[in-house]
Amino acid sequence: MKKYEPIIEYVCPDGLGAQIGLKAGEKLLMINDTVLRDIIDYQYLSADENLKLTVAAKDGGERTLRITKNEDEDLGIGFQSAVFDGIRKCQNRCIFCFVDQMIKGQRETLYLKDDDYRLSFLYGNYITLTNLNEADFTRIKEQKLSPLYISVHCLDATMRQTVLGRKEARHIVESLRELSDAGIEMHGQIVLAPGYNDGKYLTETVEGIAAISGFRSLALVPVGLTKCKNPALRLYTEAEAKALIALTETYQQRFLKEKDTRFLFAADEFYLLAAAPIPAHEDYEDFSQIENGVGLVRQFEEDYFLAKDVLGDFAKETIVYLITGFHGAKALAPVIADLQGIKNLHVKALAVENRFFGSSVTVTGLLTGHDIIAALAQNKEEGAFYLLPDVLLKHHTDLLLDGVSVAEIAAESGCDVRITETSGMALADTVAAIREERI
Repeated sequence: MKKYEPIIEYVCPDGLGAQIGLKAGEKLLMINDTVLRDIIDYQYLSADENLKLTVAAKDGGERTLRITKNEDEDLGIGFQSAVFDGIRKCQNRCIFCFVDQMIKGQRETLYLKDDDYRLSFLYGNYITLTNLNEADFTRIKEQKLSPLYISVHCLDATMRQTVLGRKEARHIVESLRELSDAGIEMHGQIVLAPGYNDGKYLTETVEGIAAISGFRSLALVPVGLTKCKNPALRLYTEAEAKALIALTETYQQRFLKEKDTRFLFAADEFYLLAAAPIPAHEDYEDFSQIENGVGLVRQFEEDYFLAKDVLGDFAKETIVYLITGFHGAKALAPVIADLQGIKNLHVKALAVENRFFGSSVTVTGLLTGHDIIAALAQNKEEGAFYLLPDVLLKHHTDLLLDGVSVAEIAAESGCDVRITETSGMALADTVAAIREERI
């Protein structure tokens, strides 16, 4: 398991850190005699003009460095991890926890369940607040760690206990109001499980969250289930998805009048499941929930149409496959239809069945290398190009979830597999680059 320490990953050559002798691989233990718990402490403490740095070399020896600088001037260093004292692990046993549904025998990091308010502030990770102590609440308020991203799920105490799999020390509303009163802004999500926290529980939760002034948005997200799911759970039906969209739109009309914001948003997956039109750009306002799968389809499509001017007719007949999940294939339909209008270009969606997690998992980001290899074996066309979105890859690598590399996919399938960034603009640029090759 990864060890979390204040290890310096890089030092900018022209930065202040380099000038005073900081080196990659060393540990920045303290600033002004205060131990660094995370990068938030580093940013907070290093803003002072006069700094005393306690540094541990690779061999363990410690030294002290002093520097006087302009207030808020950065040292020009980066760390291997955002937290130095260990990630706060989730103690909940949520009935729909995706990590608990993970296939056994995969890499260790896939089983890490974080519920760390620092990662919520830094990266938008969702937290439940159940694992915070009073010192954590105090720090959030004092250092104004805002915004935070909260997994609300349900406000009813009994149903919330059922969903989270544990009893809370304090009720969620009490915690949310405390943060709101301290000026902390929040974005919320409700992961919905049919027959559990929907129905009357959902309306109670939406109403309750909307009444807390610190909340800026709230997203409805459908439960994701693998073949290792809780047998008591199921997926939403098309009719149920349509009903949830209708409920969302009703609330949006009301909140626009009351709060000057739609406030409540449904994840793209509900629209794809319901075969309903994706909302217009303005309906997503500032796209504050896009990392939660709210507005991704709209953004991808619009980015493509903004960038499509780089495209033109192909000199030779060319076949391009877009590797995707089943829901991704639906989302790509308008883009593929437009690409098909280009002379000599034939674009197809290759919707890959997720055998690894189970066919109920239809999102693109959870496809594995072995499943893609199997799909390519059945859809191999001589001379075709196969575009693989980088959302499938582990950060800074060419490895997919099951450890298979892109090079291995290409070698085993015998196909020309290309990585493309997961955006409409990147797709247009990648197809344009293929066009240049085919001249």
